[in-house]
Amino acid sequence: MRKLFIFPIMIILLSGYASCVFAEEKMSDADRAKLGLGLSLSSLKKYDESIEILKDLHNRFPDDKMIDVELINSLYEAGMDKEADERTCRCIETKITRYKTCITVGRNSWRQETI
Repeated sequence: MRKLFIFPIMIILLSGYASCVFAEEKMSDADRAKLGLGLSLSSLKKYDESIEILKDLHNRFPDDKMIDVELINSLYEAGMDKEADERTCRCIETKITRYKTCITVGRNSWRQETI
């Protein structure tokens, strides 16, 4: 039940609002291939291998929303609910903080334009 409630919230919060302030590093073709491998391993229910690859990618691309979601999903599927819950909470807190920064920067920019 908890997974069904958290996942839609994650999708909403990770939908890209923070990208107006924080530029994301672009993935190379090799990194995209590695992501594909991680997703494929997850589909084949080889969660331990998938999680290892996705954690490595997450460490290198911490702002990538797709990696966040797929890593958390693989953790849940592997039965690692506690780690998945912790990562979900950290992810949501980070995104909310960045979203607030985005709003503040936008508000200050608007105020300067109207003065």
